[in-house]
This record gives sequence, C-alpha cells and structure tokens, in this order.
Amino acid sequence: MDTPLPILPPFIPRKPIRYRHAAAAAAAETPPPPPGPPTLLSVTLVDGATVRLTFSAPVSIDPDPGPLDGNFQVGGQAPDAVAAAGAAQVDVTFTSGAGEGDPWSLDAQPNWLITVVQSPASGTVE
Repeated sequence: MDTPLPILPPFIPRKPIRYRHAAAAAAAETPPPPPGPPTLLSVTLVDGATVRLTFSAPVSIDPDPGPLDGNFQVGGQAPDAVAAAGAAQVDVTFTSGAGEGDPWSLDAQPNWLITVVQSPASGTVE
C-alpha cells in the first residue's frame, strides 16, 4: 500500500533582519559640548562712580593686576579699581564717574579679569 505524500505549504520567505547602525547609536551617546566662556549680561549703575558688571557665569578677578588696562571702558574712560561683588558680579569704579545711559564697551579680555570672557560686547549703563 502506497501512502500519499503530505502536501507541504508553499514556501514563504522570511523578512530580512534589520540591524541598527553602530554610527547612529554612537552619535546618540555623544555628550553635549561644554558651554562657552561667560558673557557680560548687564552693566548697572551702583553709585555716581561705580558700575556693576553681571556675567552669565561665575568669574574671578586678579587681586593685583597692576595698572588696569582700557579693554573695558565706560564713557571712554578706563577703570580705576575693581572688586568682586558676587560670584558672577564685579564692581568697577571710575574716578571721573559714570552715569545711566553712558556707553560701555568690552573690546578684549581685561587684565584684571582672570576668567576668560566673551568679547567684544557693548551697550549702555542701566
């Protein structure tokens, strides 16, 4: 007695396997770049001779920089004295005084500021 052969289902190919690309996984793990140098956010009048510089991050000043350079000016005059007023603030004093609305400019890195800051920047005293 002959037994009939079983009927096999038609051949159905399997879908191809999709692999993740190693480059895409490595790019997702890349940390963000570090923040840039602090920027000068504002220059505000404290009194008739002093303005307060507020930076976007903490800054350090040199306690003995020698003669202060003119890289930061208010009304065209270089500062006579600087003092820390907070982690991200510096008080700058001018012999000839300063007033609201006076133009200020940060043309390059001042010699009294240890922390490298972004320059140039300019505006008016608030």
